[in-house]
Amino acid sequence: MTPIYRKSFDRLDLADRFPARFTNPNKKVFLEMVEGAPIPGTIEVARWAPVLLPTERSGRQPELVAKVGYFTYDPDTKSKMHWHLNFANFDLFSAYAGALLAQDEMQVLEHPDLARVRHALLAEGLSTLVTDRAGPTPFTLTAVPRRGAIETAPGPGRPGGLYGNRFASAPVDQVLAATTIIDPPTLSNIVAMEAPAYGRGEYTSDEITGILTTAVTGFGVAMAETERLSPGSRTVIHTGWWGCGAYGGNQELMALLQLLAAELAAVDEVAFHIGSVSSEPILQRAREVETTLPDATDELVAAIGDRRYRWGVSDGN
Repeated sequence: MTPIYRKSFDRLDLADRFPARFTNPNKKVFLEMVEGAPIPGTIEVARWAPVLLPTERSGRQPELVAKVGYFTYDPDTKSKMHWHLNFANFDLFSAYAGALLAQDEMQVLEHPDLARVRHALLAEGLSTLVTDRAGPTPFTLTAVPRRGAIETAPGPGRPGGLYGNRFASAPVDQVLAATTIIDPPTLSNIVAMEAPAYGRGEYTSDEITGILTTAVTGFGVAMAETERLSPGSRTVIHTGWWGCGAYGGNQELMALLQLLAAELAAVDEVAFHIGSVSSEPILQRAREVETTLPDATDELVAAIGDRRYRWGVSDGN
């Protein structure tokens, strides 16, 4: 796999030349609380072209680990390289500054260098599109400091939680109480890929193929980067209900297609962050369906279509 482009950014230079431009007051408060001195080192960014789907399944299912809760950003080890999905907008990190705090925006808030990378790419006239006319063009970003964590689940003093549209209207004291400073910062590896949005009725074969192609491309480039940066390490993909919130995706289908994509891309392990334990049966059903599908890719797409999965509705976040 060859990237469309690859850039290395010095973290000190990013901090000096490309400030994060959060406009929402609560996001500014969070950043002021967690932001410390810049950390020496580099962030490497690559934008990738879509790949063709393999014609056959490998027959080797990745290890699947269901994790209650959401991303905790596991650090790399000598034997594993961890990649965390960014549930991207079509334009990389383009909505980070405003009032919404969905998965994409929350990841940028906790990793403010992601905002700086966006501005640095635009300053060089490089495309930040995560999808273009050719298809999915996912991004990989390595060694991005995570400065803080924000607890968005409902709890004492925040009965509705802070996720989505609730964040912007929350009192500042709730934001401060929900914030944890990470010092020293941990380093995260990110795969940004766009989920399909706002479909209606039954999923078409073209939609199923498109989703599968996006996920195979994103997972495949993470595999390639692991091999380049840490040969012999296992690739761990951290994901969850990609495209199943504001975009209205079908949870079982989106889990199924990600599991298939991980197999087709030869990923070693999938850490699936299910949120609540009540969602675990959905993931289990997806794994069960995966085991029944044909080996030929065109046949498995048809078999998935025969199951007549339907789009859901946006959760409003």
